[in-house]
Amino acid sequence: MKFYYSLFVLLVIGAVGLLFVFRAGWYPLVLVNSNLVWAREVDKNYQLAFRYYEQALITYKATDSQQRQKIAGNDLRRAIVSEIIDRLLVKNSLKVLTKGERDNLVAQKINKYLRDPRLEAAALTLFNLNPNDFREVVLVPQAEREILKGQLATEGRDLTAWLAEQKKQAKIYFFTNEFEWNDGTVVKQPR
Repeated sequence: MKFYYSLFVLLVIGAVGLLFVFRAGWYPLVLVNSNLVWAREVDKNYQLAFRYYEQALITYKATDSQQRQKIAGNDLRRAIVSEIIDRLLVKNSLKVLTKGERDNLVAQKINKYLRDPRLEAAALTLFNLNPNDFREVVLVPQAEREILKGQLATEGRDLTAWLAEQKKQAKIYFFTNEFEWNDGTVVKQPR
């Protein structure tokens, strides 16, 4: 009898533990080629984008609740997922094109911005991010995009067309019924 009580307690503890793991966003949301995108990353980027837009509304004196509802109700989350997929495609392609020099090229590109004493205040004001998070979420992806754009320009190709082609060839799988992948774009599922 004691065994069954112990088993029951372990099951309850395990279920509560899984609940906390899922509520914290530690579950995969998307598989992009062979890279997982965690729900936690999507939620973090969504909160950052929402905060940025909210600050913009305050700055431009459009603080009514209808404006905020439009931002929250539009497809901001879909756009965030799409942007994360773009980032992964750019990052992985840049690794191949630069033959392992990606980290050095990115560091060279962003060092001038990191030395700016106003960066910390701007990151905190606009995104509520510390400089390290700002570097990872904003500066590094932008630098990767610019480096890839330069690499493609030397070959006479356009980044936008290249990215559209990569999206159509990518293997994207969603582990949620919130979105689906349709011919290179993220589409929000009707509810």
